[in-house]
Amino acid sequence: MKKSIGSITLIFFILLSIYYLLFEYKRSEFKLYTKITGKHLLFGDKSLLKNPKILKLEREGYTCYFNTETKSPDLVAYKLKSNWITGKKFYKNRDFKEDNDKNLPLSAVVSPSDYTSSGYDRGHLARQADMRGRSTDCEKEALLMTNIAPQEPNFNRKTWLNLEDVVQKWCIDYDSIWVVCGPWYDEKKEYLKSKNEDIKIEIPDGFYKIIIKYNDDTIESNSFLLKQSDTSIKLDKYSVSIDSIESKIGYDLFPDLDDDDEAKFEASINLVWN
Repeated sequence: MKKSIGSITLIFFILLSIYYLLFEYKRSEFKLYTKITGKHLLFGDKSLLKNPKILKLEREGYTCYFNTETKSPDLVAYKLKSNWITGKKFYKNRDFKEDNDKNLPLSAVVSPSDYTSSGYDRGHLARQADMRGRSTDCEKEALLMTNIAPQEPNFNRKTWLNLEDVVQKWCIDYDSIWVVCGPWYDEKKEYLKSKNEDIKIEIPDGFYKIIIKYNDDTIESNSFLLKQSDTSIKLDKYSVSIDSIESKIGYDLFPDLDDDDEAKFEASINLVWN
Protein backbone atom coordinates (compact mmCIF):
# COMPACT_ATOMS: atom_id res chain seq x y z
CA MET A 1 0.00 0.00 0.00
CA LYS A 2 2.78 2.39 0.96
CA LYS A 3 4.59 1.51 -2.28
CA SER A 4 1.43 2.33 -4.27
CA ILE A 5 1.02 5.69 -2.53
CA GLY A 6 4.68 6.46 -3.17
CA SER A 7 4.31 5.72 -6.90
CA ILE A 8 1.22 7.93 -7.15
CA THR A 9 3.04 10.72 -5.34
CA LEU A 10 6.03 10.43 -7.68
CA ILE A 11 3.81 10.53 -10.76
CA PHE A 12 2.00 13.57 -9.34
CA PHE A 13 5.25 15.47 -8.80
CA ILE A 14 6.49 14.54 -12.30
CA LEU A 15 3.28 15.87 -13.86
CA LEU A 16 3.44 18.97 -11.67
CA SER A 17 7.04 19.59 -12.76
CA ILE A 18 6.14 19.23 -16.44
CA TYR A 19 3.23 21.67 -16.04
CA TYR A 20 5.45 24.12 -14.18
CA LEU A 21 8.14 24.02 -16.86
CA LEU A 22 5.62 24.54 -19.64
CA PHE A 23 3.95 27.38 -17.77
CA GLU A 24 7.23 29.10 -16.99
CA TYR A 25 8.34 28.77 -20.63
CA LYS A 26 5.10 30.35 -21.86
CA ARG A 27 5.33 33.12 -19.29
CA SER A 28 8.94 33.85 -20.22
CA GLU A 29 7.95 33.99 -23.89
CA PHE A 30 5.13 36.39 -23.06
CA LYS A 31 7.38 38.75 -21.09
CA LEU A 32 9.89 39.02 -23.93
CA TYR A 33 7.36 39.37 -26.70
CA THR A 34 5.54 42.28 -25.07
CA LYS A 35 8.75 44.29 -24.67
CA ILE A 36 7.86 47.30 -26.82
CA THR A 37 10.65 49.82 -27.26
CA GLY A 38 8.97 52.63 -29.15
CA LYS A 39 5.80 54.21 -30.46
CA HIS A 40 6.23 52.81 -33.95
CA LEU A 41 8.97 50.16 -33.85
CA LEU A 42 9.04 46.94 -31.84
CA PHE A 43 12.16 45.65 -30.09
CA GLY A 44 14.74 48.37 -30.66
CA ASP A 45 16.66 50.34 -33.27
CA LYS A 46 20.26 50.24 -31.98
CA SER A 47 21.56 48.60 -35.15
CA LEU A 48 20.00 51.24 -37.40
CA LEU A 49 21.33 54.12 -35.35
CA LYS A 50 24.90 52.82 -35.58
CA ASN A 51 24.88 53.90 -39.22
CA PRO A 52 26.08 57.55 -39.28
CA LYS A 53 24.18 58.12 -42.55
CA ILE A 54 20.84 57.36 -40.89
CA LEU A 55 18.62 60.20 -39.69
CA LYS A 56 15.73 59.18 -37.43
CA LEU A 57 12.58 61.16 -38.22
CA GLU A 58 9.61 60.78 -35.86
CA ARG A 59 6.17 61.36 -37.33
CA GLU A 60 2.67 61.15 -35.93
CA GLY A 61 1.92 57.95 -37.83
CA TYR A 62 5.33 56.37 -38.41
CA THR A 63 9.08 56.49 -37.71
CA CYS A 64 11.42 56.90 -40.67
CA TYR A 65 15.12 55.96 -40.69
CA PHE A 66 16.21 58.07 -43.66
CA ASN A 67 19.51 57.31 -45.37
CA THR A 68 21.15 60.59 -46.37
CA GLU A 69 23.39 58.78 -48.89
CA THR A 70 20.81 56.74 -50.84
CA LYS A 71 18.21 59.56 -50.38
CA SER A 72 15.52 57.04 -49.37
CA PRO A 73 14.47 55.48 -46.06
CA ASP A 74 16.35 52.35 -45.02
CA LEU A 75 13.38 51.47 -42.82
CA VAL A 76 9.93 52.82 -42.01
CA ALA A 77 7.93 51.40 -39.11
CA TYR A 78 4.44 51.99 -37.81
CA LYS A 79 1.56 50.51 -35.87
CA LEU A 80 -1.70 50.02 -37.73
CA LYS A 81 -5.13 49.75 -36.11
CA SER A 82 -8.36 48.74 -37.81
CA ASN A 83 -10.34 51.75 -36.56
CA TRP A 84 -7.76 54.04 -38.18
CA ILE A 85 -7.86 52.57 -41.68
CA THR A 86 -11.66 52.29 -41.61
CA GLY A 87 -11.96 55.80 -40.18
CA LYS A 88 -12.21 59.26 -41.69
CA LYS A 89 -9.95 60.34 -44.52
CA PHE A 90 -8.82 63.87 -43.68
CA TYR A 91 -6.72 64.69 -46.73
CA LYS A 92 -7.75 63.83 -50.30
CA ASN A 93 -4.79 65.30 -52.20
CA ARG A 94 -1.69 63.45 -53.34
CA ASP A 95 0.81 66.29 -53.46
CA PHE A 96 4.32 65.15 -52.61
CA LYS A 97 6.47 67.65 -50.74
CA GLU A 98 10.06 68.25 -49.76
CA ASP A 99 10.90 67.47 -46.15
CA ASN A 100 12.02 70.69 -44.46
CA ASP A 101 13.09 69.00 -41.22
CA LYS A 102 15.81 71.18 -39.71
CA ASN A 103 18.01 68.13 -39.06
CA LEU A 104 18.00 67.07 -42.70
CA PRO A 105 21.18 68.14 -44.57
CA LEU A 106 20.51 70.30 -47.63
CA SER A 107 22.41 67.76 -49.75
CA ALA A 108 19.83 65.11 -48.80
CA VAL A 109 16.67 67.13 -49.52
CA VAL A 110 14.76 65.39 -52.32
CA SER A 111 12.13 67.26 -54.34
CA PRO A 112 9.13 65.65 -56.06
CA SER A 113 10.48 66.99 -59.36
CA ASP A 114 13.62 64.85 -58.94
CA TYR A 115 11.45 61.89 -60.00
CA THR A 116 9.84 63.63 -62.97
CA SER A 117 10.47 61.77 -66.26
CA SER A 118 12.80 59.34 -64.42
CA GLY A 119 10.77 56.26 -65.36
CA TYR A 120 10.16 55.46 -61.67
CA ASP A 121 7.21 56.04 -59.35
CA ARG A 122 7.43 57.81 -56.03
CA GLY A 123 6.90 54.69 -53.93
CA HIS A 124 5.47 55.12 -50.42
CA LEU A 125 6.98 53.19 -47.52
CA ALA A 126 4.34 54.30 -45.00
CA ARG A 127 1.25 54.11 -47.21
CA GLN A 128 -0.87 57.25 -47.30
CA ALA A 129 -4.03 55.15 -46.90
CA ASP A 130 -2.54 53.63 -43.72
CA MET A 131 -2.19 57.08 -42.15
CA ARG A 132 -5.90 57.91 -42.26
CA GLY A 133 -8.25 58.04 -39.29
CA ARG A 134 -6.03 60.26 -37.14
CA SER A 135 -5.40 63.76 -38.50
CA THR A 136 -4.69 65.81 -41.62
CA ASP A 137 -1.03 66.16 -40.60
CA CYS A 138 -0.68 62.40 -40.21
CA GLU A 139 -1.84 61.86 -43.78
CA LYS A 140 0.26 64.73 -45.14
CA GLU A 141 3.41 63.31 -43.55
CA ALA A 142 3.07 60.21 -45.75
CA LEU A 143 3.65 62.52 -48.75
CA LEU A 144 7.02 63.80 -47.53
CA MET A 145 9.85 62.76 -49.84
CA THR A 146 11.71 61.21 -46.91
CA ASN A 147 9.01 58.51 -46.95
CA ILE A 148 9.58 57.76 -50.63
CA ALA A 149 11.82 55.40 -52.63
CA PRO A 150 12.03 54.77 -56.41
CA GLN A 151 9.75 51.95 -57.54
CA GLU A 152 9.22 50.44 -60.96
CA PRO A 153 5.71 51.51 -62.09
CA ASN A 154 4.46 47.96 -62.64
CA PHE A 155 5.85 46.83 -59.29
CA ASN A 156 4.42 49.83 -57.43
CA ARG A 157 0.97 49.69 -59.01
CA LYS A 158 0.51 45.92 -58.91
CA THR A 159 2.77 43.76 -56.72
CA TRP A 160 3.51 46.28 -53.94
CA LEU A 161 -0.06 47.62 -54.04
CA ASN A 162 -1.45 44.11 -53.64
CA LEU A 163 0.72 43.55 -50.57
CA GLU A 164 -0.40 46.91 -49.12
CA ASP A 165 -4.05 45.95 -49.64
CA VAL A 166 -3.56 42.57 -47.99
CA VAL A 167 -1.86 44.23 -45.00
CA GLN A 168 -4.97 46.37 -44.50
CA LYS A 169 -7.18 43.26 -44.65
CA TRP A 170 -5.02 41.57 -42.03
CA CYS A 171 -5.26 44.65 -39.83
CA ILE A 172 -9.06 44.54 -40.01
CA ASP A 173 -9.02 40.81 -39.24
CA TYR A 174 -6.68 41.10 -36.25
CA ASP A 175 -7.54 44.64 -35.06
CA SER A 176 -3.92 45.83 -34.86
CA ILE A 177 -0.58 44.93 -36.45
CA TRP A 178 2.91 46.38 -36.75
CA VAL A 179 4.53 47.10 -40.12
CA VAL A 180 8.27 47.33 -40.87
CA CYS A 181 9.39 47.95 -44.45
CA GLY A 182 12.12 49.39 -46.62
CA PRO A 183 14.32 48.91 -49.68
CA TRP A 184 17.28 46.62 -50.29
CA TYR A 185 20.25 47.11 -52.63
CA ASP A 186 22.83 44.89 -54.28
CA GLU A 187 26.47 45.86 -54.75
CA LYS A 188 25.92 47.51 -58.13
CA LYS A 189 24.78 51.11 -57.66
CA GLU A 190 22.26 52.64 -60.06
CA TYR A 191 20.84 56.11 -59.76
CA LEU A 192 17.67 57.85 -60.78
CA LYS A 193 17.95 59.93 -63.93
CA SER A 194 17.07 63.34 -62.54
CA LYS A 195 17.21 66.87 -63.88
CA ASN A 196 18.93 67.82 -60.64
CA GLU A 197 22.47 66.47 -61.01
CA ASP A 198 23.33 67.42 -57.42
CA ILE A 199 20.90 64.86 -55.99
CA LYS A 200 21.83 61.21 -56.60
CA ILE A 201 18.95 58.96 -55.61
CA GLU A 202 19.96 55.31 -55.57
CA ILE A 203 17.52 52.85 -57.14
CA PRO A 204 16.66 49.89 -54.88
CA ASP A 205 16.85 46.36 -56.26
CA GLY A 206 13.79 45.45 -54.26
CA PHE A 207 11.81 45.93 -51.07
CA TYR A 208 10.95 44.05 -47.90
CA LYS A 209 7.94 44.18 -45.64
CA ILE A 210 7.47 42.55 -42.23
CA ILE A 211 4.03 42.38 -40.63
CA ILE A 212 3.83 41.44 -36.95
CA LYS A 213 0.76 40.58 -34.92
CA TYR A 214 0.72 39.62 -31.29
CA ASN A 215 -1.58 39.49 -28.30
CA ASP A 216 -1.18 38.42 -24.70
CA ASP A 217 0.19 34.97 -25.46
CA THR A 218 1.27 34.76 -29.12
CA ILE A 219 3.40 36.59 -31.62
CA GLU A 220 3.60 35.88 -35.33
CA SER A 221 5.12 37.55 -38.36
CA ASN A 222 4.74 37.40 -42.11
CA SER A 223 7.87 38.60 -43.90
CA PHE A 224 8.32 39.29 -47.58
CA LEU A 225 11.30 40.01 -49.80
CA LEU A 226 10.52 41.25 -53.28
CA LYS A 227 12.48 42.31 -56.35
CA GLN A 228 11.53 45.31 -58.47
CA SER A 229 11.02 42.92 -61.38
CA ASP A 230 8.45 40.80 -59.50
CA THR A 231 4.99 40.84 -61.05
CA SER A 232 3.08 38.04 -59.32
CA ILE A 233 0.50 38.89 -56.66
CA LYS A 234 0.84 35.46 -55.00
CA LEU A 235 2.38 36.38 -51.67
CA ASP A 236 3.69 32.91 -50.86
CA LYS A 237 6.26 33.40 -53.63
CA TYR A 238 7.93 36.13 -51.58
CA SER A 239 7.54 34.74 -48.05
CA VAL A 240 10.90 34.53 -46.25
CA SER A 241 12.35 34.57 -42.74
CA ILE A 242 13.35 37.80 -41.05
CA ASP A 243 16.91 36.42 -41.02
CA SER A 244 16.84 36.45 -44.84
CA ILE A 245 15.79 40.10 -44.85
CA GLU A 246 18.48 41.07 -42.35
CA SER A 247 21.15 39.45 -44.50
CA LYS A 248 20.00 41.62 -47.42
CA ILE A 249 19.81 44.96 -45.60
CA GLY A 250 22.66 44.55 -43.11
CA TYR A 251 20.71 45.48 -39.98
CA ASP A 252 19.69 43.60 -36.85
CA LEU A 253 16.01 44.53 -36.85
CA PHE A 254 14.99 43.44 -33.34
CA PRO A 255 18.08 43.88 -31.15
CA ASP A 256 16.19 44.28 -27.86
CA LEU A 257 14.91 40.70 -27.93
CA ASP A 258 16.97 38.22 -25.94
CA ASP A 259 19.27 36.28 -28.24
CA ASP A 260 17.51 32.90 -27.97
CA ASP A 261 14.05 34.35 -28.55
CA GLU A 262 15.30 36.59 -31.33
CA ALA A 263 16.89 33.64 -33.10
CA LYS A 264 13.69 31.61 -32.96
CA PHE A 265 11.46 34.51 -33.98
CA GLU A 266 13.62 35.60 -36.92
CA ALA A 267 14.26 32.12 -38.29
CA SER A 268 10.60 31.14 -38.57
CA ILE A 269 8.58 31.43 -41.77
CA ASN A 270 4.86 31.69 -41.13
CA LEU A 271 2.46 30.80 -43.91
CA VAL A 272 0.45 33.71 -45.25
CA TRP A 273 -2.44 34.42 -42.86
CA ASN A 274 -5.88 33.70 -44.30
